[in-house]
Amino acid sequence: MRPHPRLLLALVLFATAHATALPPKPATQSAGDGVDSFRRIERAALIKHVEYLASPEMRGRDLGSPEEKRAAEYIRLELALAGLRPPPGWTSPIQEFRTRRGQDAQNVVFALPARNGPTADEWIVIGAHFDHLGVRHERVYPGADDNASGAAGVLEIAKAFAARRPAPARSLLFCFFTGEERGFVGSSHLVNHLPVPQSAVVAMLNADMISRDDSRTIHIVGTETAELFRSAVVRANEGIGLTLKYDHPEWLYQSDHLVFYRKRIPILYFGVEDHVDYHQPGDTADKINADEIESVARLIYRTADLLAESPQRPTWAGPIDMGRPASRPAAAMQEKKEQSRRE
Repeated sequence: MRPHPRLLLALVLFATAHATALPPKPATQSAGDGVDSFRRIERAALIKHVEYLASPEMRGRDLGSPEEKRAAEYIRLELALAGLRPPPGWTSPIQEFRTRRGQDAQNVVFALPARNGPTADEWIVIGAHFDHLGVRHERVYPGADDNASGAAGVLEIAKAFAARRPAPARSLLFCFFTGEERGFVGSSHLVNHLPVPQSAVVAMLNADMISRDDSRTIHIVGTETAELFRSAVVRANEGIGLTLKYDHPEWLYQSDHLVFYRKRIPILYFGVEDHVDYHQPGDTADKINADEIESVARLIYRTADLLAESPQRPTWAGPIDMGRPASRPAAAMQEKKEQSRRE
């Protein structure tokens, strides 16, 4: 059936309105602007971070362990050297706290203030957890993909934004969470002790397992939580060329973005499909795909940059429609996570 002319007009107006919600494509690109800064994110640096964080000496970076503290200090030093600063009102980027089990733990949080403008007081959170499962039965669980890869990605995303000229139109928080494997302990603490008003946080982007895929595919959850999200991700992917899939709504429950979602903050989660080394000693740095981690980190950077520059604020658009039961691989992944949290 051919659509009525009035319907065609309405569709054109709708598409035009949504296309203008994102900043226009620049006619030229300079090495320091938000368009080209993503090219600063390179696989060599990403691999270096993963190899360190997932090395045998780091013993799986378990919550409350000395290696967790070493990982936090590594992140702190990397971003301090890049010129980033603690969030407003904080004297240190290290957020120390004690868990319900009496463990001393820490998140790492850096801020990049926006340039002067009407949206400078709005904040976008870009985060990843840096902990893993530690040592079990005398076997190290290195956690290269889960989630040294995401932490490495956010490290290099933060450095690229630090080099961006001018600064983005919205302010950014770069958050590295501990205790994700123990029930989102670090992100739960942070979301209840934010350095900025919760009402000022307009979006949360989470990188968790972004390096183990050989088909140039990335799965994305949360595009329906804000009107701008789907168009921003698709546009960010121009020139990167990943296959974008939106087929795992049940992954909403499987990483740190959940605690922000429960506060009605729009979320985007980027992750690969599960694999045989998920939560196994075989999740080692030599198995990561360098092209995948570089491409996904660049995609997250460009998505965040588009959202930061958008004249329209990302606003909560309602809950995710689960639509169907969890797929068998996703259900198995969730079962493994729940078992890890019980141990």
